[in-house]
Amino acid sequence: MSLPRRWPRSLTREVSIRPAFLIMMVVGAVLVGGVVAQNLPIGKVSLIIAEGYAQLVADGSGGSFTPDGGQTMQLPAEVPWTDRDGMLHTGDRPACLWGEGETRNISARVEAGYRWIELPNGGGYPLVAWLRCL
Repeated sequence: MSLPRRWPRSLTREVSIRPAFLIMMVVGAVLVGGVVAQNLPIGKVSLIIAEGYAQLVADGSGGSFTPDGGQTMQLPAEVPWTDRDGMLHTGDRPACLWGEGETRNISARVEAGYRWIELPNGGGYPLVAWLRCL
């Protein structure tokens, strides 16, 4: 089977577009594309928020969070956290779980934001990503 060398004259015709209209179409497409790209949820991860009890281990290397009636999950030692006054902290341990110079684990009532981490083999586990001292 061979392709025709030329389309039949009835299927083709010349269309003229004014340069101003063409420029408006391109600018409109760029604006719409920019708005769509800005609002895509890429990189945004919703957290599951729950109240429960959290504690750090004695050496402060990590800990656990147990939501009310839920499964115990991993709590990183330097999780971003919000104090009782509403100030966000990063890079240090939550004050309600660990005081200055303390070497014991303290259990405290907290609100935590966590999500399920999916592993390449299909398994997964919950991990706390944010904490608020109550």
